[in-house]
Amino acid sequence: MAEETPLVVTKEEYEAEQREIALLEATHARLAGEWASKTTGLTLVPREEYERQEAEIRAMEKRLSELWRRWGRYAARRRWALVRELKRTAAAYLGLIRTTLREALSLRGELEAARRLHERKVILTPELETLRRRIRETWEKLETEKRRLARKIVAELIGTEQTTGYDILYNADMERYLVRHPRTKELLRIENKLLIEVTCSIEDYMEGKDVPIALELTGMTLAQKMGKEEITKITDKEGPIKNAVFNWLMDLVKDRPAQKPGWEKLSKTLVGTIDFSYMGASEEPKREYPCKAPDYPKIRLWLERRSRYIEYRRYPTKGCAEVTAG
Repeated sequence: MAEETPLVVTKEEYEAEQREIALLEATHARLAGEWASKTTGLTLVPREEYERQEAEIRAMEKRLSELWRRWGRYAARRRWALVRELKRTAAAYLGLIRTTLREALSLRGELEAARRLHERKVILTPELETLRRRIRETWEKLETEKRRLARKIVAELIGTEQTTGYDILYNADMERYLVRHPRTKELLRIENKLLIEVTCSIEDYMEGKDVPIALELTGMTLAQKMGKEEITKITDKEGPIKNAVFNWLMDLVKDRPAQKPGWEKLSKTLVGTIDFSYMGASEEPKREYPCKAPDYPKIRLWLERRSRYIEYRRYPTKGCAEVTAG
């Protein structure tokens, strides 16, 4: 039998399935108790068999009654022969009496045994058949769920993979990122690192501006051995990645003091538009990156979309910058 694919679940999903198994066990115990109360010490037989055995017992009772009547006749005739001193006739009836008595006693033993056996039998009614089927179905479902539970790996849900729509989870024991199918929960890949892509757009067309600003930045970094709490912390809207990206933007104009107030004002815009997405390190991105992602806390950044004013402002337009998240 082929080895079954592991299933990846969150702690909440695992505990929910444990509760479901406990409910199935309770249901099975209740049904089994009901079955025992109705059938303990009894033998279930089909109606046809039950009625056939009843007919056999009635036939045995009728035959036994006939034997006892015959025995009584033989005994009466022997007494009549003894009164008339018909010794041979009396002796002949004595033999018949003894033979009939043996037959009657043997048949009475068989009849009592058949009655005891029949008393322990009960007809398998539709109600009992339904109860027996429910017990079997509950047991089979319980065994299936227990086997499924044994296949499961518990991990923290990080998010959805950008390129595939699969779930990405982190298992602290393995220190790996697990990619699963969102519906079947089947484990599809194991990733050593998680690629975090950050994008942010800045567009400022406020009235009175001499030159509007329209930029879109992309950055990426590789996280490893970082669980949900740590990932959430570094991708917070006021977290280290956001600050590193914004500081890099500020550095673009550090030699242009006249422009600094305008850039500082853009920080509020950046907070609202920064976005993070995730992908397994081995997964092919939707587009070709101009550089490779470094390990966190280093982040590589590049301008993905530029306005026609960037050349004039002498902002960098090629290659990747590298910053360190503090």
